[in-house]
Amino acid sequence: MPIITGKGVPAGLEKGKKVYDQLKHDIAVAAATTRGLEDIGFDEVEVFLISDLGTVGNALVFEVTGIFERPDRTPEVYRRLEENICRVLRSFASKWIPACTTVEAEVIHKMKPKDLTLYVRPDILGLRIRRFKRIRFK
Repeated sequence: MPIITGKGVPAGLEKGKKVYDQLKHDIAVAAATTRGLEDIGFDEVEVFLISDLGTVGNALVFEVTGIFERPDRTPEVYRRLEENICRVLRSFASKWIPACTTVEAEVIHKMKPKDLTLYVRPDILGLRIRRFKRIRFK
């Protein structure tokens, strides 16, 4: 599940929450429709915006984490993802933040499936075991 975190979004835009929700939606759609990432659904993409209280929003910097590394996901796929997010950011900045001079997106952490460990509480599964079960993905 990709997690996209955006920094530099100015607080207090005219339209408020609707503008931020539209930006989150557009970024999630851009990520889910990237060629090479078709197996990621729109609803699996999480977008978080960190408001910029100190500056006028002259730079939007977005980071992508939590995406699984696989043989079919070449550096070209990650570059396309970064470009798609930047395209959305440029469109957003031109409309809402005229002072913005820089938009940037980067895939900073690719996870290997073996890095993921899931701990499941047995009582949630309906089991009467008093310890946690460990499930390892391969």
